[in-house]
Order: sequence, then C-alpha cells, then structure tokens
Amino acid sequence: MKANRAGFLMLAGMVVLLTGKMAVAVHDADITDDEEKCQIGTSLAQGKFVAEAAKCAIKCQQAARKGGNAADCVPPFGGATLQCINLAETKAEGLEQSKCAKVCPECYSGGDCTADSISRTTNNLSQANTFGALIYCDDSGSGDGLTKVEAKCADTAAKTLSKYVAALGKCGQKCAANEHKGKIPVGSCVPPASDAKTQTCINAATTKATSLIDAKCGDTPDCYLPTLDSGAELTGAVGAVVQAAYGATYCGSPSGAFLD
Repeated sequence: MKANRAGFLMLAGMVVLLTGKMAVAVHDADITDDEEKCQIGTSLAQGKFVAEAAKCAIKCQQAARKGGNAADCVPPFGGATLQCINLAETKAEGLEQSKCAKVCPECYSGGDCTADSISRTTNNLSQANTFGALIYCDDSGSGDGLTKVEAKCADTAAKTLSKYVAALGKCGQKCAANEHKGKIPVGSCVPPASDAKTQTCINAATTKATSLIDAKCGDTPDCYLPTLDSGAELTGAVGAVVQAAYGATYCGSPSGAFLD
C-alpha cells in the first residue's frame, strides 16, 4: 500500500507523545513540585502541538484536493504547510521550556529541557507522519478513487484523533497532579489507570472520539487497513500508543526502575 499524502495523526504519550525508551511510570518521591509542574507543562505543550500540527496537515490535504500542491503535504513538507508546522514546533518547544524554567527532571535528556523539548517534538512529528500515512493513504487504485465522503472521513479522523490525544493528556495531567499531592495511591495513573476518575475521563474521551469518527466514516477510504477502518479501531490504536508512552513524560530519577 502506498501513502500519497502523509498527514498528521496523533500518537503517543499518555500525556505527551514520545517514542524511544519508556520508563515504568510510578510516582517518584524525588520528583519536586517544580519538576512535576514541568512534566505537566510538557504534556500540555505536546498535546497542543499535536492539535496544531493536525490543523496544518488537514488544511494542506483539503487544498490539494482542489488542485493545490500535494507535495507540500508529504514529509518534509513545503510551502505554507511547512511554515505552519515549524511554527507549531517552535511553540511547543517554547512552552515546555517555559514550564521547566525553574528545574528540569533528570530523566528529561539528562536534565536539559531545551534539548528535551526539541527531541521530544521531533520524535512526535516523526511518529505522527508515520501514522498519518495510514489516514491519508493512496486511494487512487480503488474503483471510485477518493470520494468526497471518504475524504471527509479522513479529515474527521485526523481532526478527532488529534483532539483525542489532547483529551487523554488532560486525563493524565489531572491524575498525575493528584498522585503527586498524595490524593490517590502511588501508581494509580499507570496505564491502565486504576484511579476511577481517571478511567472515567479516558472512557468518556474514547466514546466521544469513536462516535465522531463513526458518524462521518460510514464509507472509509478503500485503502484503509482492515484493522483501522472504524472509530473503535482507530481510537484503540492511538490509545494503545498513548498508554505505552506514559512513562516518558511522568518519569522519575534515572536510577532504580526508571530509564532516561
């Protein structure tokens, strides 16, 4: 299967997206209040990045269907799309750095949040591009090509899933804050979260995203994988990656059970 216009999809981090080494995520007593604020701020920054990057990609896809330059929608992108993505990256990096100005956890690139913000955002972009190719796959080989209904489905999936990642991030942020304050038991936020309120938050976000996608995807592009052609399957795939990456944001000291 060939991808012609890779868009942005949102993947990764329970509170932030990141590929690479994953830490076993449990509350570390060595994490200070300022480090916790940094971690929550990093989650927020990356959630916003995913949403803004998705907007850039969707706009490019829509313009390409009307005769615009489809090459601008393909990594490493071009034109206004590249400018849009670069701006989103700069904003995400700046937000993490501002939230971590007082102190940076050692598990964040050895305590260098400037370097961490750059590598984290870059990794998220790479991961998003890979998954985006599955959403904006090449449907030209099908009998009817990419119909208007199918195109609307793809746009809805990209938009909804980007918001879904941000929503999962908010669930994780609240849980991590409560755990740090001692309001819930240590380890309650580790996916699958044992904290009831957090799980309710996740379930609500999943139900909403699934319903929105299914409402517009009665006819999915023919190039969609059989295992990724419904709201439940798409949210399930994204949610799984998000949960797997939780520890990369709410990590602890580089010793013991934690990895940097």
